[in-house]
Amino acid sequence: ASVAAERYGSQPVGPTGRKAYDGVLLTSSVLGGGVDAYTFRLDLRAVYQYYCQNHPLPTEPQYPLWQGLPEGSKLNRAELERRVNDCTGINKPAAERSPEQTRRLQGILAAVPVTDKSLMPHLAWGTFLFRDLTQLRLGSRNPFDNSRTHYKGPDAESEAQLNAGVLRYTADPQAVGQLLADSRPTGRTLLPTLTIRGINDPTAFVELATTYQQIREAAGTAGQLVQVYTSERGHSYLSDPEYRAAMAALLAWVDTGEKPAPESIA
Repeated sequence: ASVAAERYGSQPVGPTGRKAYDGVLLTSSVLGGGVDAYTFRLDLRAVYQYYCQNHPLPTEPQYPLWQGLPEGSKLNRAELERRVNDCTGINKPAAERSPEQTRRLQGILAAVPVTDKSLMPHLAWGTFLFRDLTQLRLGSRNPFDNSRTHYKGPDAESEAQLNAGVLRYTADPQAVGQLLADSRPTGRTLLPTLTIRGINDPTAFVELATTYQQIREAAGTAGQLVQVYTSERGHSYLSDPEYRAAMAALLAWVDTGEKPAPESIA
C-alpha cells in the first residue's frame, strides 16, 4: 500500500483527471522493507536449531537455514508443527511440558522477539517463505545476516553457550539490494498518510514505525505522516472503533487540509 501510494498516488485517472488516491491509511503494516522486517526469522531459525536440532534433523541433508528448505524437500507444515511440538511442547499447557521442553522454549523466547503463540507461524514463514524468496526470487542468494547478532539467554551461562554455538550467516550485498529495491518504501509521497498499529503486534513489530518515520524524514515528507498506536496485541485486525477513528481522521485531513494530532484520534 505504501509503495502503491508512492508510485501511483498523484497520477490522474479517468477523463476527470482526478488523482488515483486522496490519502493513505496503513494498518498493522509491515513497513521498512523485507530485510528489516524478516531478518528476525533467520534469528528464529538459527536459535531454534541450536536448541532443537530437528529442523533439519541430523539424518536429513544439511543446508544454510536462510534457504528455508533444501531443493526437493517434502517437509510440510503439519510435519514442521510436529517437530516443534516434540521439541518445545508448545501445544501443551505449561504444566504438562517436560523440563527439557520448558528449557528449550524458554531459551528460544529469550533470544528472539516472538511469543509462544507466534513462534510456529514465524517459523513457518522462515521455512516456506524463505524457500520461495531466496530460491525463486533472489537466485539462491542470502539477504539476511546474523553474523554479529548477540542473542540473549535465560541466564549468563546459557547466553554464552548460545552465542558460541548458534549458526551464523553473512548476507549477500546483491541479495540485500534486490530485496530492498522490491520491498522498501521510498517515502516519496505527499499524500496525507496515517498509520495505526498495535504496540504489541506479534508480526509487524512496533519498531517498524520508527523505520518508516526515518524513511519519510529522509524523503522530506514526514510532514504528511501521522502515526498512532493502540495497546492491542493482535495483527491484521484491530477493534472496529480504532479503524473508524483512523478513517474519520484521515478523511477530515483530506477534506480540510488540517493535519490531525495523535491525541485527537485517540
